[in-house]
Formats: sequence, structure tokens, C-alpha cells
Amino acid sequence: MKRQALWMVAVMALAAGVAAGGMAPQPSAGSKEFERMKSLAGTWEGTGSMEPTGQPVRVEYRVTGAGSAVVETLFPGTPHEMVSVYYDKNGALCMTHYCALGNRPQMALKNSTADTIELELARGGEVDAKREPHMHALKLTFEGPGKLAAEWTEFEGGKKKSVSAFELTRIK
Repeated sequence: MKRQALWMVAVMALAAGVAAGGMAPQPSAGSKEFERMKSLAGTWEGTGSMEPTGQPVRVEYRVTGAGSAVVETLFPGTPHEMVSVYYDKNGALCMTHYCALGNRPQMALKNSTADTIELELARGGEVDAKREPHMHALKLTFEGPGKLAAEWTEFEGGKKKSVSAFELTRIK
């Protein structure tokens, strides 16, 4: 009986420590591209090339999961809201895009430079790239402090259909 009581006290003390943040996991550093994505945390506004051209665009970036993911919300609070989750997989930036087209293309790092990150549809994902319309690629260009350009490439029938471009400025 004493052992059972001691065991319960130990479990409750452990739970209290976790609840108080005493045993919170420490975020680990990711790839340079993932760390760059983390630096976008905040709210961005600008214009886009989608119809109608020049429409206002709002994008929010939030770091979550003890630093293991970045959530991007495009057109937050609108009927066209979409979410992308960026993360490292085996040391390389990846992303899953929850699209208004009703699918979830998964993208992986294709290329990066000091100013750009390019992602492209990953093999083995859920999207049938030859039959399903989907977002196939994303190019982010870091144009200077507080300036970001995004180009989303849509494919349909296995071919490039359109590119939606956004020019964004950090507002928060």
C-alpha cells in the first residue's frame, strides 16, 4: 500500500512538472532552409496575381510543435483559406499544403540559395500528379528585410497550368 501511494505521488509530481513547463522539450535546430522559414513568423500582407489581379493577400506564419513545424495560413479567415505545414524530414525542408483544391500535395526541397527556397511535389505523396489539379511547386524569394515573394505553380493534367505570385511585406 505504501509503495502504491509513493508511486502515485511520484506520478503526480512528474505530471505537475510537465504542466508547469519544467520538462518541456527543447527545440532543436533544423536545416538552414527550415530555420529560414521560422524567421518568417508573423503577419504579412501584399498583393497577388490571382484573379482579380492585385487582390489583397494576407499570410500568417507561426512556429509550433516546440519549434518542429511552421504553419503558414494563406487568406486566413476567408472561404479560400489554405494551410501549409513546413518541417524538416531527414535534414531537408518539406511541406504539406492543405489546398482549396481539396487535396494535400507534399513538397520537398528542390533547391535553395541565399535568397530563395524552392520546393517541388514529392514522389510517393497522395496526389495523382497526372490526373489531379494540384499545387506542384513553390518558390519563395527573400527580397530584403520584411519583403517576401511567393510563386505557387499549379499543374493540371500533368502540365503547368498557372503561377500565382504574391508580393508580401511583414506587418507584424
